[in-house]
Amino acid sequence: MGNKVIIFFMLLLVLSSCSMTIKKEIDFLRPSKISVPHNVEKIYLLYAGEYMDDLSLLFAKSIKESDFLNRYKISNADIGNVLSRSALYKIIDISEHERALIRSTTGVEGLVVAAVSNAKERTDPGFIAANVQRRIVTYSPYYGGRHVTYVNDIVNVPSYIRTYSFDVDIKFYDLTNSSLLYSKVTKYAYRFEMYERPVNFVSISSTNAELVSSFPTISDLVRGNAISSIDEFIKSVAPYTDNMLIKFETIPNDPLELNREMTGLIKNELYGKALDLLLKNIDDINGIENRKTRSIYYFNISMLYEVIGDLDSAYKYCKLSLDDDPTKDHAKGLKTLENRLKEHRVLEKQLN
Repeated sequence: MGNKVIIFFMLLLVLSSCSMTIKKEIDFLRPSKISVPHNVEKIYLLYAGEYMDDLSLLFAKSIKESDFLNRYKISNADIGNVLSRSALYKIIDISEHERALIRSTTGVEGLVVAAVSNAKERTDPGFIAANVQRRIVTYSPYYGGRHVTYVNDIVNVPSYIRTYSFDVDIKFYDLTNSSLLYSKVTKYAYRFEMYERPVNFVSISSTNAELVSSFPTISDLVRGNAISSIDEFIKSVAPYTDNMLIKFETIPNDPLELNREMTGLIKNELYGKALDLLLKNIDDINGIENRKTRSIYYFNISMLYEVIGDLDSAYKYCKLSLDDDPTKDHAKGLKTLENRLKEHRVLEKQLN
């Protein structure tokens, strides 16, 4: 019993001397992948093809989750008066002459054309392997005459296999310079299988495709999957919100006794107050002789600056933290800040 108590208190001592982490998720704005000319401000979104309604719903959803509407004004220009309605239904590529015509007639500076093309579906017969239970009746004097046993058999069950394919084509034209800023075709393909359960069904042994109780339509598949193509486009042409985990470190054996108040403020996401608390005591923090403890203070100050968006100050204190205690987390934090500073410079140019 005495040894167990000693071990317990030793563990408590070790834990009390270790730094723990508090993880918080933060949102931040990232620059677009393509630097679109600043004079392309008013754009028109043109959906073409049979599934234009599905694409428009997905675009509306993706735009809400980005900085797209702050970057561009979406025009209500009636391009149908410039190009024929029948042409709009099928159009994907806009000729240079048509670009100039749209620009001069509607006043828009950019044109986004999105379409689902090459949509195909086909149904073929197939088989799946299913486990079924078979009842066997035997007669034997040892079992009182009649004996029933059950065995599992694998049987081939008829099925229907339906394959689908379609392309999502998105283009972004700069009508002021008659140039193509973005163009990407993403191919999608799916395969589903349906079958009717046999008598005494137990389980599926093998299939040829994803099993479904009813076949989806191409419209269902567009709405459920084409968002990835649209998200990629939105992130390419407008700043967008991303998120990341920020790690704060608790301070064991805290000589300034600020740890409890600091962690409480961080846990309640009162980041500004937590930063004020540490900066108010910065002279005392600078005077801490234990470099590891001082490093944790600097690291937390760095993370708090990063949360509020002051990346230059965050980098400064993360560098001080790494100088005092070059841990993997501190090195990773500095590298992340270096990358974020580079992106922030690009973002400032895009927003100004």
